[in-house]
Amino acid sequence: MFADAAANPSTVLDYVVTTNPAPLQVTPTGATAAPATISVTAAAPAGMSVRLTSLTFTVGGGPGEGDLTEHPDRIHAAAVPGQGWVFTRTGESTIVATPDEGDDYVEVGERGLLFELTNVAVNADIGVTAVTILEETRDDEGEAAEGRAQFHLGKCPPGFRFGGLRPTVLDEGRTSPARGDYVTLAWHASRGAVYTMVHENTYYDVTGVRTWTTPRPLDRDSVFYLEARLTTDDRTVTDYLQTYVTVANPDAATLCGGDSPRFDASGLARLIRDHTDVPLLVIPARTPMDPADGPGAGSTACLACGGTPHTGEHPRPAPRSSPPGPEDRVPPGAATLTFGALTVNTVTMEVRLHGRELDLTPTQRKLLLEFVTEPGVVLSRSALLDRVWDGGWDGDPRVVDVHVQRLRGKIGPERIETLRGFGYKFRP
Repeated sequence: MFADAAANPSTVLDYVVTTNPAPLQVTPTGATAAPATISVTAAAPAGMSVRLTSLTFTVGGGPGEGDLTEHPDRIHAAAVPGQGWVFTRTGESTIVATPDEGDDYVEVGERGLLFELTNVAVNADIGVTAVTILEETRDDEGEAAEGRAQFHLGKCPPGFRFGGLRPTVLDEGRTSPARGDYVTLAWHASRGAVYTMVHENTYYDVTGVRTWTTPRPLDRDSVFYLEARLTTDDRTVTDYLQTYVTVANPDAATLCGGDSPRFDASGLARLIRDHTDVPLLVIPARTPMDPADGPGAGSTACLACGGTPHTGEHPRPAPRSSPPGPEDRVPPGAATLTFGALTVNTVTMEVRLHGRELDLTPTQRKLLLEFVTEPGVVLSRSALLDRVWDGGWDGDPRVVDVHVQRLRGKIGPERIETLRGFGYKFRP
């Protein structure tokens, strides 16, 4: 949705910023557009309660691509459900929220608070703007502290579209390409952003086009990422699409051909292994069989069963029921998992990025552990609530969004992908 938290926030509370529409859309010069809304969710880390004395929201006022609106004085601020806070202006672009009665602070727990900036007339320039949150809190001894967080928001053209990444073989009535085919991907996208296709750690600039064909034929299942990026000065926001292309394996009849000689079991097995990743189920004859010559010879994905026990001198290969997959790269019992520059020790819960140990909260460590032990698996909010909060959370489920956003700020926003309507997925 083109909303990214800036690195290293110093706040005690965790914040998530969303917009409606998502992403923000600029108002063309001379045109009238419906005003936008910016929502800010604030919640305490798990097991904490924070005394919040004030929040200050600052936006960029002006006509430039780094500004939000030419009319910051027209922005309205409110708390949802609307009680307990007073909003005042200390300048055209700055709004301060303070408690309206009783104590001079509000106790914020994991349930969180929701603030909304409404009637935002986004200016006409495409780019990246910032919303800054200044937080003032007080501890049990009455000592005051300040923290600052900044969120970068993308401003896109009216009617901006980014979605629908798919292989064009689907439009041809096929469910998947054949092994050895080139694959063409198509998508919907609007001007204003820079687009990059990512495949097998190679980056291809696809700005200005809406289809792309692989430079080489596919010989195995592949994942493709499409990145959209907006940049203004040193501010960058990104959004991602992903599609998984399954390559169809040729069947035995196709491999052999109508005029090809007939194969015995060993020959057919070798042919299948040479052209596919299909696991083999080998049921040997009742006579002894030498594994070096049998159908399972040389296969790392062969399950031998039935028949007479082998009595030869060659050791029997260790059986497998499936080809090597992600579980082989990330064994469940492994102490240290490595994902590029990120390493996670699942025993000590030490997390390092580029060799530097990261300072994570207990909740962030538990959340990261769920992601790294199931890379590539989509985890829903409810699943994460059950696992990380042990099913004991009965507040706003968006507390998951808060902690995911803060975790992204520490391990890198590209590591955890949001699949709208489904949940989150860790990118290995």
